[in-house]
Amino acid sequence: MVFLAGSSLDVGSQSYVVKRTHEIVRNLLKFSSFDMGSKEMLQYVNTINSFKPRFLRGYASSIDFFAKYIEENNLEITSPLAVFTTAEKLDSEMRKRISNIFDCDVYDNYGLNDGGECI
Repeated sequence: MVFLAGSSLDVGSQSYVVKRTHEIVRNLLKFSSFDMGSKEMLQYVNTINSFKPRFLRGYASSIDFFAKYIEENNLEITSPLAVFTTAEKLDSEMRKRISNIFDCDVYDNYGLNDGGECI
């Protein structure tokens, strides 16, 4: 699986060694949704094409933004079995674009990681 998100999905919040060990053991990769310039997104495309993940999971807006980049640059991307969006509302236009670009079904779910305390 590839994650495209931020700290709420535990992306970018650990040391490199801990993060990389976790990724290897669980056969997943974590991409930061806060580092999505052209250079980074091209690197994400190349990594996904070589890693060939079964699933892509992340923030709805980040995955949609990534899909737009792929579309606008006429890039080829390996199709996962499914895309799972989270954290934000996935509208019908986003769902259609993501489904078309990644050539798979898109499943929307919602979760939260407030980190708040109960008193």
